[in-house]
Amino acid sequence: MVKSFGFTLIELMVVVTIIGLLSSSVLAATSSARFSARDASQVNEIKQIQNALELYKARNGTYPCYSNGGGGCVEVPINLAGASSAEEVFFHSRLLHF
Repeated sequence: MVKSFGFTLIELMVVVTIIGLLSSSVLAATSSARFSARDASQVNEIKQIQNALELYKARNGTYPCYSNGGGGCVEVPINLAGASSAEEVFFHSRLLHF
């Protein structure tokens, strides 16, 4: 009787399936970490903008303003960190692009 030391097709398919499941769980975990890092970065950027606005006001006595197209000057709100939604933060960050 000749003994074979190779793997059967079923054993090979089980190993490939296990490797696939493990890699998918690792990819899901890294994706979640990437989103958390992006959110932390955005919060940090908002705090930096708020700090810059506070420093501007301390130096100049008023907040910076942008032109509303009619020749007027509209002050930029200072409390970006207290924004209630992502749309509000986006709106305020667009105002700061002067």
